[in-house]
Amino acid sequence: MKRLVSARCARKGQVYALDNSYACEHAVSAEKTCTFRVGKVILQREIPKDQVQKLIATDKTDLLPKFISKKGRPFSAHLKLEKGKVGFEFAAKAPKAKKAPARARQRSRKRECRRRPLRRPPYL
Repeated sequence: MKRLVSARCARKGQVYALDNSYACEHAVSAEKTCTFRVGKVILQREIPKDQVQKLIATDKTDLLPKFISKKGRPFSAHLKLEKGKVGFEFAAKAPKAKKAPARARQRSRKRECRRRPLRRPPYL
C-alpha cells in the first residue's frame, strides 16, 4: 500500500510511505536507480512522517527521544542522512565537573572525622 509523502529524494523521485518503510519511487520500481529507503520503526521507535520530510529536506531530523539500544537502554539522537544512508548523531553532552584528587578527598575525610563530636554512651 503506497501513500505519498510530500517530499522528494535526491534523485527527484517522489517518496512514498509503504507498509514498513518510506522509500523513493525509483527504489521500488523494476529499475532500481535510487537506494533511498528509511524504516518506519528504527530501534523500537516509530519515525513520524514530518521527521522523514525534514530528513529528506535538511539531511537531519530534530532530536528524537526514546530510541532503545541493543542493551535495552533508552537514548535520544538525531537521524542524519549521509551518502544515502541513515545514521545517528548524538547531542553534545555537558562536560562533567572534575573531582578533587584522591589525596585531597582523603584529607577532607580525616578533617571530618576530627570535627565530629564524640558520642557518649547513654549510661554515663
